[in-house]
Amino acid sequence: MAALSPYRPSDVFSDLRRDMDDAFGTWLGRGRAPAAWAHSDAFFAPLDVHEGEKEFTVRMDVPGVTEKDIKVTCNANVLTISGERKNERGETRGAARYSERAYGSFSRSMTLPVHVAHDGIRAKYTHGVLEVVVPKAASAQQREIKVEV
Repeated sequence: MAALSPYRPSDVFSDLRRDMDDAFGTWLGRGRAPAAWAHSDAFFAPLDVHEGEKEFTVRMDVPGVTEKDIKVTCNANVLTISGERKNERGETRGAARYSERAYGSFSRSMTLPVHVAHDGIRAKYTHGVLEVVVPKAASAQQREIKVEV
């Protein structure tokens, strides 16, 4: 005898929402990857950007990537972080039954809204998190102007 399952009438909008979540969810950092993408060499590195008075701080999660495989460049006010998480297929311990870990190259570019001081840019990599501090150029920093009488 077949197992019983509850009756669920088809809801076109629920089906559409699930299909959209499947298609776009991984690009937005949530949802599950469609089966066709399950074994692609795509690695997405999420990041946060914070702006202070004198600098921008960018934090990017890049677990499993070594510091020598990360490249940080800045051209004008466009910051680019790229790199690669290498596949560990050579270190298998039996046949893979299920795999969600992504490998491959990544590149993220962002245009900062002000001019930056290129000489002061610094990057630090600790426990799988890359932190890039981008100081604003002196001309881009806010300053207070004394009103004279």
